[in-house]
Amino acid sequence: PNLGELRIGSTLLTEIKGLSFLQDLEILLLSNNKYLENIDFEGVNNLRYLDISHNKKLNPNCLKHINYLEELWYLDGTLNNLSSIIHLTNLKVLNLSYNLDIDKSLTTITLELPIFPTSSITKKMIAI
Repeated sequence: PNLGELRIGSTLLTEIKGLSFLQDLEILLLSNNKYLENIDFEGVNNLRYLDISHNKKLNPNCLKHINYLEELWYLDGTLNNLSSIIHLTNLKVLNLSYNLDIDKSLTTITLELPIFPTSSITKKMIAI
């Protein structure tokens, strides 16, 4: 329960549930999980850094329970609209990589700043 950082990489899991007991978790790295489709973030209230790189099947709507995230690395997946991350107003770093399958209509929206009206994200902090 006092765990501050957790790394889960290269598993065969399709879902991660029951993280609410990790209330003090600040850093979560979930890289290279080919089959991961859903993560239940409900109750993980102190999460500041999230790396969900190379998780092609992950549904971005799972981010709806995260409120205070400051840094998000979302590489190599699908992001059909910004609605799944628009509530992340504390974001300081947003990294959307070259392999991210973004709806073509979002490209200009993503590059226009501010993406989030109350956020301090700058052009230098966004990688697309």
